[in-house]
Amino acid sequence: MKKIKYTIGALMLILFLGCEKSPLDVVDSVDSYIELSESFNIFEQTMMIDIVDAALPETFPENVTVTITGADADYVFESGGSRDFEVVEGKLYLIVNPSYAPEEGADLEFSVNIEAPGYLPVNMEAYFSAEEEDQFVTIPMVKLDAPPAGVGNSSATFSMTGNALSGNQEVIVLPEGDKETGATVSLPDGVMFYDEDGNTLSGGSVNVSLTHFDSEQESSTNAFPGGFMPRSVIGPDGTEEEIVFNTAGFASINMNVGGGKVKSFSEPVTVSMSLSSEVYNTDTEANLAAGDVVPIWSYEVETGQWVYEQDATVVDSEGELSLSFDITHLSWYNIDFYGYRCSWWNANGGVKVLDASGSSTFSGNYRRTYCELVFAWNNRPVSYYACKTYYLYPGQNIHFYNAPRYPCKFRVYSGTSRYDKGTLLTESEVFYPCDNNINLTMPSGFFPEPITFRGTATCANGTVQRPSFYVLYRPVGSYYYRYLTYVRAGEAATTRLQVGQTYEFTTYFNRRRYYTTYTITQTDNVLNFELDSGTCNLIFR
Repeated sequence: MKKIKYTIGALMLILFLGCEKSPLDVVDSVDSYIELSESFNIFEQTMMIDIVDAALPETFPENVTVTITGADADYVFESGGSRDFEVVEGKLYLIVNPSYAPEEGADLEFSVNIEAPGYLPVNMEAYFSAEEEDQFVTIPMVKLDAPPAGVGNSSATFSMTGNALSGNQEVIVLPEGDKETGATVSLPDGVMFYDEDGNTLSGGSVNVSLTHFDSEQESSTNAFPGGFMPRSVIGPDGTEEEIVFNTAGFASINMNVGGGKVKSFSEPVTVSMSLSSEVYNTDTEANLAAGDVVPIWSYEVETGQWVYEQDATVVDSEGELSLSFDITHLSWYNIDFYGYRCSWWNANGGVKVLDASGSSTFSGNYRRTYCELVFAWNNRPVSYYACKTYYLYPGQNIHFYNAPRYPCKFRVYSGTSRYDKGTLLTESEVFYPCDNNINLTMPSGFFPEPITFRGTATCANGTVQRPSFYVLYRPVGSYYYRYLTYVRAGEAATTRLQVGQTYEFTTYFNRRRYYTTYTITQTDNVLNFELDSGTCNLIFR
């Protein structure tokens, strides 16, 4: 049998073979070869991260930097086999070292820390799971001077005398335009500012920036950098708990003195937020009202750590609900009711997919489409990972891990991603995803005959491979590329393309972007991407 030598750069196409290695050993041996037969296995777990501007999701932040941290971070690589996580036009393609592939019920957990100039930082909790082979995850970032609807930013610079604030000062985000609620940070006269080590910051002025998020607008809650079903939460009793949040509003507060980042103060600073009467109080099972007590939580975006801080009481002032609380350190602050979630080992609920006739028999047709698990009271996705693109087919059983112990619904859309949802096609009855098994019948015509195609990659020397890769597409003349599908071992099918229509396709590998244009026919479609010599040398070395 013919043998081909591959470097780690070819790992998008093949699976590691041979003895176990540490991730650092793999990176350090990038110039060594691995003997493989031409019958290539492929990566079982991949993730494409699409980093977008929260207000203009067809665009992306520039000069993005990414750091992968967390328990299993050492097993995560960029698609070319590197630990240098370079973002290309908003896209980051991650793979997991197959020598450490996750086993059923034992996810690989890590955090994706994302920063870009002029944007609020993001810390996304992520995982590779044996149950999910490929993931396409959209991460919105908030641009401070052009935030999305429901998000407002205000900043100001105040004088200091003797390293202390001169006079009582306020920074206010007003509820105006597309902003439904507002917030205020009030600083007392004479307050001094300390860095992370408790040292007094010296300077003639302090800059204060307040970014506030509405609780009832999807564009606002989508932009929250940590999600509302976090991995690590220190609860009211001081111990780590498996908690899920239902927010009533949140804010990011940042200050600096003389270029030094403020972490704490010599005396408390007051935060006030107005609240929507549409917020659902999961404790009273009714809409928010004066007298309700809401927990306040802090969130450190650098570490992903949530901590219970205090309770605050809702008041009614001239028909407007609000609350106030004092803080002694800076972080994100969140007004969140909370409940609990079920981990994978005690999750017994799920959704079974049926066709329009109510049958669970798989006839060969399926559809890749965007779905959400949402809270029943406001249709808000329960977390980042509650928004996914699934291959749906009759008889499929969808299970939910780390799901909330709250009433939920499962919704199915015509689109393929969070920012390309399309229309709502169907939704389930209200159910508890930790405990209830329900059936969901798809509408008539939901499973059309898909258009199939082969995906190939060629080099100048004529070498052809049928790899695995993510594909985005747009009709010729359109501006925005949308997620199409994942090509696995050179094979894919989709219901998103129309016969006779010409499209532009793009994919990413090894921190490079490749393009091709193709007119769709009913059968025998081939999407071929011509690779540059550097990538070809990396793969076919």
